[in-house]
Amino acid sequence: MADYYIYAVHQEKDVIETVKICISYNEATGPENKSLKTRQNVISDIDESKKSIFTLYKESQVWKLGEMVKVKEISGEKYIKTKANGKRCDNLDNIEQY
Repeated sequence: MADYYIYAVHQEKDVIETVKICISYNEATGPENKSLKTRQNVISDIDESKKSIFTLYKESQVWKLGEMVKVKEISGEKYIKTKANGKRCDNLDNIEQY
């Protein structure tokens, strides 16, 4: 069970600025108990609080559970990713941008 889900991101170039999160979701109606977090909040939640965070995305009018979000350090900089691709950028696949 996830502590929360990321369902949208605001990104400048290759770095996420803020994310829209929810505590729960319904497959038909989407995110519930919504709020906003900064990228640094997400990194701290994973690194320090050991929270379990997953992505959430909409496909064919149905909200689906995505991948677990991880923090990867590359050249001394921390990035949030669903897949370790070795690139110096944040990467949360299939996430809506706002």
